[in-house]
Amino acid sequence: MKKVLYNITYNVDESVIEDWLTWMKSEFIPKLVATEFFESANMVKILVEEEMGGVSYAVMYKSPNLEILENFVVNHSHKFNKELSDKFGQKALTFMTLLEEEFSIKNP
Repeated sequence: MKKVLYNITYNVDESVIEDWLTWMKSEFIPKLVATEFFESANMVKILVEEEMGGVSYAVMYKSPNLEILENFVVNHSHKFNKELSDKFGQKALTFMTLLEEEFSIKNP
């Protein structure tokens, strides 16, 4: 069965970037991975200068299958979105993309 990814792209205001990164690494991402919905997470910095300013990151949460991920999105994601919004307000904006892993090639 193919893995699915819950990709969240964040645009973070530079005035809160250090606090946001620390919080994401030490609290928010580990909390999501600790749920039964995700196997792992990977964060990358997007190396494109944003017209709207700020710094952009993508966090990809790997889920075992689409049914499990849809359960999270429909029934639980709003709690995590509220937590982020309560902590950083409009200084950390997000959008979500659901992705399906087609294949992976690794260097031998």
